[in-house]
Amino acid sequence: MIQKRIRKNRKGFGFTLIELVFAMFIMALIARVSIPKINSVFRINLKTGATRVAAYFRAAYERSVMRHERIRVSFDAEKSQLFAEQFMNSPVEPLWNGDTDIDDAIAKIEKRLEDERSGKSLPSQFERLESEDLQPETLPKGVRIKGVYLLKDDKLVTDQLSYIDFNPNGFTSPAIIYVTNDTEDVYSVVLSAIGGKVRIEKGEVQPGDA
Repeated sequence: MIQKRIRKNRKGFGFTLIELVFAMFIMALIARVSIPKINSVFRINLKTGATRVAAYFRAAYERSVMRHERIRVSFDAEKSQLFAEQFMNSPVEPLWNGDTDIDDAIAKIEKRLEDERSGKSLPSQFERLESEDLQPETLPKGVRIKGVYLLKDDKLVTDQLSYIDFNPNGFTSPAIIYVTNDTEDVYSVVLSAIGGKVRIEKGEVQPGDA
């Protein structure tokens, strides 16, 4: 009678070894099924992010050529965002007015000619472009810019704001943009110097292969 009560109490307390093994088997099975699906979602988001970068480049190129505007696309790595800016010349200071000394005017003319000969441009600035075709683009959650390789400068930019120029004559700053996610997968968005051609490749494309 006492042994039956002990057995009964044992049955109502905790789990048996078989139950624990079975529970662990179920958990392992669930993990085996769910982890690949999670990784698949990460990869889909990553490819979507790379596609958005490529589409943004195409839109910037088309606007630059069609409207004869100099556009640059900037990357904010901290916010995982792209945004476009438009080149604006600052108003040119007049060389002559009623109070101007003739010698000062001549000195200003000589200074401008010297700047042109030396390749220095007149004061200029870029203004944030807010338009329907080039709204700021935020990458999908978990996707970020790993780095921007500027082929012309032979330099990889990873820790600061970087940008790519699109000129009205159809030339762009050739670059490779590395897009990554939380699992460190990488897609490369390769931008050519002529014609605004963009291609997307899985993995890190090396500068020599671009």
